[in-house]
Amino acid sequence: MNPGRLQGKSAVITGGSGTLGRAMARVFVREGGHVLLVDLDARSLEEACRELGDAASFVMADVTQPVIGGLIRSTACFALIDTPPEPDS
Repeated sequence: MNPGRLQGKSAVITGGSGTLGRAMARVFVREGGHVLLVDLDARSLEEACRELGDAASFVMADVTQPVIGGLIRSTACFALIDTPPEPDS
């Protein structure tokens, strides 16, 4: 099996238990990445992680709270999480 474009990459997906969050997570995992899903709905987060397998984990948190939102933004700024590559032009 060939590694995907996102092999070895990680992403935090806020709204991870919702329709769009899950869709993004599926693509990321399919391409070889790992995801951390963040949302308020623990049951839906657990379901999403079961569906996505070992490449997914979750944190129940409210990203509208300044401390949590700030933590996610600062993590991205220090490149502790990865972003997908730009599409080929």
